[in-house]
Amino acid sequence: MKKEESWGAEDTWSETDKYLAKKLFIKAGNEIGLQFHEKREKTIFVESGVMILSVGDEVDDLIDVRLVAGESYHIPPKTMHKMLAEEDVKLFEVGTVDSTPPPPMPDVQPDVQPDSGAGGY
Repeated sequence: MKKEESWGAEDTWSETDKYLAKKLFIKAGNEIGLQFHEKREKTIFVESGVMILSVGDEVDDLIDVRLVAGESYHIPPKTMHKMLAEEDVKLFEVGTVDSTPPPPMPDVQPDVQPDSGAGGY
């Protein structure tokens, strides 16, 4: 099911009681804000574009990892993370299912760039 978001779009292409698989499109200059999952782990694979994945144990200790088409990154449980598209990005995200409600995250999002009019996927 495709769902439009302010930062782009997400399309869940497989979901079971054990895992969730999505295709994400993030418009250039936009960000998916800070996330934290107590038990869920996920791996992302960049199909096209360039993005910055910020990861770490604490909000003040996030490190930036630049990912380009063909690269992947595993995000273990209890890892803070956010994604910023340097250019339009298409990626796959596959992760375990965790029904634990996420804790509130500090508001650390930068200003979102205006819509470039770029198409989705």
